[in-house]
Amino acid sequence: MRFVGICQYDGSNFSGFQSQKNASSVQDVLESAISSVGKLNGRINYAGRTDAGVHATRQIFDFSSNDFREIKQWMNGVNSALPNDVSVTALQEASDSFHSRYDATSRSYSYLIYKGNTQPIFLRDYVLWEKSQLDVRKMREEAACLVGT
Repeated sequence: MRFVGICQYDGSNFSGFQSQKNASSVQDVLESAISSVGKLNGRINYAGRTDAGVHATRQIFDFSSNDFREIKQWMNGVNSALPNDVSVTALQEASDSFHSRYDATSRSYSYLIYKGNTQPIFLRDYVLWEKSQLDVRKMREEAACLVGT
């Protein structure tokens, strides 16, 4: 059976999503958690990689297993084996031909800039702190070049 899921993660403690030889990755902890519930056939697929320290709210991944479990059993089991900074928020059966990367129809990215005189203590790992004056018109003009890319 093939399953497609959505996960979210705080990337602060990871080298990125994709498995790395000498560093912790989101892919590694997901695969380990899935394997604790049932046999994972091969590696998981995913819609895209993220760099070290990058967070995600809706990263799509898929995996295959011959072990039968109810969706709720997969969800509860996987989430109980994940660290506190990773969570699977949705899971469902998918066609055997589904592939997270190749079947994706769109991707979106958000970049948050905090404008203030002092560092935002509780948001420091989630925003770029900028003390200087921002040229919003110029930022919009330059960001238009990224649409569809």
